[in-house]
Amino acid sequence: SINEKTPIITNHKVIWSKTYHLPFLPSLLKRVMTKIVIEENGQLISIYNTHLDVKYESVKEKQLKKILSILKKDQNPMILMGDFNLKTNKKIFLDFIEELKKLGMKHVDIHEKTFKTSQYHRAIDHIFVSKKFKVIHKELITNIPISDHYPVLVQLEYK
Repeated sequence: SINEKTPIITNHKVIWSKTYHLPFLPSLLKRVMTKIVIEENGQLISIYNTHLDVKYESVKEKQLKKILSILKKDQNPMILMGDFNLKTNKKIFLDFIEELKKLGMKHVDIHEKTFKTSQYHRAIDHIFVSKKFKVIHKELITNIPISDHYPVLVQLEYK
């Protein structure tokens, strides 16, 4: 069977890494979330990347619950990013944002479409950061033809 990969590329030394398998049935495409831990100025920071199911809302909901259960156990400041295949007006996504707020995380608002061929001007690729991070800069990279998505660039500062 096909298995999705969600790599994280960094110029920091990776102290720890793990791949979590997310619920995927009845979809046939297995989905994962990758976690790495880096150290920045003596502070451990957890970075997660994922790609949720594209087809079934019920599967996405199970995947979001699994992600929350993993994040709840993490004591480090966190960055969560990925292709959530959910627009910001979906109830399950809004509920997910509320749960992340309880963990001290905020959504980095991207007010443009991130899937190139979408007819809607809403992002489906999202970034969440612990409130200890200040967003210095964010932009959509629209001139790189390597994907059917526009990369999202976010510059953060740890407070």
